[in-house]
Amino acid sequence: MPKVLSFICQKGGTGKSTLTKATAAFLNDHNMSCVVIDSDFPQHSLFNQRQRDLYKLSTEGNGLPTLEALQEVGVKPYPIDPSNVETSGIRLTAMTSSKAIDFMLVDLPGTLNVEGIRQIVKHLDLAIIPCEMEVMSIQAALDTIHILHDFRSELRIGFLWSRLDRNHSETGRKGLEDYIRRNSPGVYIFNFIAFKNREFREITTIGPAPDALSPFMDELAVFLDSPVGAVLTE
Repeated sequence: MPKVLSFICQKGGTGKSTLTKATAAFLNDHNMSCVVIDSDFPQHSLFNQRQRDLYKLSTEGNGLPTLEALQEVGVKPYPIDPSNVETSGIRLTAMTSSKAIDFMLVDLPGTLNVEGIRQIVKHLDLAIIPCEMEVMSIQAALDTIHILHDFRSELRIGFLWSRLDRNHSETGRKGLEDYIRRNSPGVYIFNFIAFKNREFREITTIGPAPDALSPFMDELAVFLDSPVGAVLTE
């Protein structure tokens, strides 16, 4: 059965889609069968980026290899399935018994107040909440923890700093982490911090995963009894 993951936050712009495509690229690079369900309707930012990426590869004279050339050397883009929250729950129900898929990543909108979210949460093996060191983002992350626990009390949840201002307060950051540990003891706080460099911002839906993602995948393997653990320990 595939493992089902989602980067979730009750706020847009925290890096959910960027982290989704980076994680999918990493899994794809390591020969994992990975499907991304783009439920962020109507934006469909990941699916639309895939279309733009394919167009760039098909345009002559841009200096990029064609998709056919990439496939000849073993590069095969992971599928991105455009959907919406309500129909994604139905698709997850149908696909979670598949033996041909190792991972399913669900990209959600920036609000959990949408019909069908509970059905998606029911299928998740892990929800990861990305957060910036910014008041509105922090409050949204805390709200998201409570909402997810209300939806499904036993759901495994991770908290991830997606972006820290270079002038952020170390004391303030550790204070928030301590607050989460006290009030939501089941939430795992990732040591990995996502956007320390520009690699993430430049990643496409076809190209390789940023090398900087490896520490995150090391931590992710702690949660998941999955093929990625074996890959990372080779």
